[in-house]
Amino acid sequence: MCRCTDKSYSPIPDWFRALELNAAGRATPSWNVSSHLIFMSEHHIAHSVLCVSTPQANAFLTERDEELRKKKTVALARLLNSFTAELCRIYPERFSWLAIMPLPHVEESITELKRVFGMVGKQPVGVGVLTNHEGMYPGDETFDPLWEYLQERSAKMGSDGREVVFVHPTEPIIKLDDGRLINSRPCEFSFPKPGPPNDQELERADNMPQHLFAPVSENSTSKLRAPSRV
Repeated sequence: MCRCTDKSYSPIPDWFRALELNAAGRATPSWNVSSHLIFMSEHHIAHSVLCVSTPQANAFLTERDEELRKKKTVALARLLNSFTAELCRIYPERFSWLAIMPLPHVEESITELKRVFGMVGKQPVGVGVLTNHEGMYPGDETFDPLWEYLQERSAKMGSDGREVVFVHPTEPIIKLDDGRLINSRPCEFSFPKPGPPNDQELERADNMPQHLFAPVSENSTSKLRAPSRV
């Protein structure tokens, strides 16, 4: 009988669900390791790659104090990574995992990756990011030092300079001039009624990919770089 690998499944500890009742506009699902192992057996899944889903560590969008929001984000990323790593330590043949980061804080993200990649016997097999972190997309040049760190690390490990980077969808976030972070949820406004979209709505959809790319330089907006180069 065929045995397969589930390449991305989100572990959700009860304490995280209590902290974040909604994930990307939906109720945060319940999860426990025992039920998941039963699910794997019933569906002939030999191995699951775990990666915490949206909002990952970005669970404090309503916090107006940016420094405090940053501290909370860094702490939550560390807790979630430690939780997932421990699951893989207990069930090494059933689980492996992708680390998350306290993005958009790049320096702190690199520090967290150095910590988790140094976990003897519990290292992640790659990293997971969201389509945006507090309104900043993976192709933003602010994230360049992070991608460069991953490329350099991969090269030192004897690879070809590429690392596993899993990009998980999440809701688009807008940062207002006063520092507030709000959920834009464009589909609620673009498609208010059932039925096919009109020309104006299709134009909006066609233009959306531009937000997933960043200019190579300030003087050249015609050259675009993919969100992830690793």
